[in-house]
This record gives sequence, C-alpha cells and structure tokens, in this order.
Amino acid sequence: MLSKHLDSSVPRHDYEEAAQLALKHLERSLAGLPDVRVFNGLRLVQGQHVFTLDHLILHRHGFIVIENVAMMLELAVNARGEWLHTYCDAPLRIPSPVLQVERKLKRLHSFLEPHASVLRRENGQQFYFYPLTFHKLIVLADDVRLQVPRGMTFPDLVKANQLPRKVQTLAAESRRKAKATLGYKAKGLELSETELYKISAFLRSKHEPQ
Repeated sequence: MLSKHLDSSVPRHDYEEAAQLALKHLERSLAGLPDVRVFNGLRLVQGQHVFTLDHLILHRHGFIVIENVAMMLELAVNARGEWLHTYCDAPLRIPSPVLQVERKLKRLHSFLEPHASVLRRENGQQFYFYPLTFHKLIVLADDVRLQVPRGMTFPDLVKANQLPRKVQTLAAESRRKAKATLGYKAKGLELSETELYKISAFLRSKHEPQ
C-alpha cells in the first residue's frame, strides 16, 4: 500500500533517475500488498536534526530505509571507503550513501521509540520498537557503473530493478526470524493491523515538506 507519494513541490532534480526508477519499481510491485506501507520522500524533524528518507518500507516485522544515489554514470569507491565520481575529468568526492543510510536508520529508530507508549500499545500490552528489524538498502540506477577495490563489498547495495525482490526478501527474513521465536507476538515481534495504521498515520502527520 502506498502511504505517501513524493511531494509535488519538490524540484525534480532532488529525485534524479535512481530515485525515479526505484519509485517506479516499488510502486509497481509493492503498492498493492496489504501488509506493506511505502513512504516516499518522508522529511522528519527531530530537535535540531532534519532527515529525509528517500523511501521507507513499513511491514509487519519492521522497517527498511532506502537511500538513493543520484544518477551518475561512473562511480568509484576508494580504499578508504570514500565515494567518488568524475567531474571535468577530475575525481570529486560525494557523500557516502553507506554512512548516510546508516545515520538515517538510527535516526528513525530514535525518532519512533519515544512514541512507543502510543504507537505500540495493544490490548493493554506495551511493546517497543527495538524488537523489530531495521534494515537498510542503497539503490543505484540500473546503468550506473561502480568500481570498488578488490575484496570490498556492499551487501546493502542493489540496482533499481533488483529493489522489489530485495525488499521482499528482507521482509520474509524478518518474518521467519520473528516466527522462529517462541511467543513472538507476545514479545512484540509482529505489528498488528492497528499498529500498522497508527504508525503510518503518525509518520504522515510528522512529515514536514520543504
């Protein structure tokens, strides 16, 4: 289910080709699933910190934060983990999407947890967000070429056309992990339909457009 579209007021260049491709694939394959909520361009404020989640997937057993990499045909990562692209025949550093998505994932968790007393209270029982899974993914446009040093891998990195299957795989892994735990519902490892509704409504209400 699509819970939030991209803001129409956001300039198109803020969501370049990687974002558009990711959004197209997500909407096509996930928007009709009843237990999945898809948020796009969610901008949240926590104190003095402002963070935007390019795409957020909410499912029965957790969250998946998705970071887009702006469209650049040639990208490289050096031995220090710095991300580079060529501009005017010179390598130019760009923010590491690996570090960006890690920060956003932690920020989302800390943003939600103080509201658990409302969002995760069910039939007199109090649950919290920390038992749920928090995954992260980085999306490249399908035709981007990425050079990395030998032996360096990015397990959270996918091309746009691989994104829906990866999201479904992570959600399925979270479901299996939860159901392998004795009394998983009583331990707050699964969100009810009411909790999905409350969390979705809460996130939409907290979105602050630019």
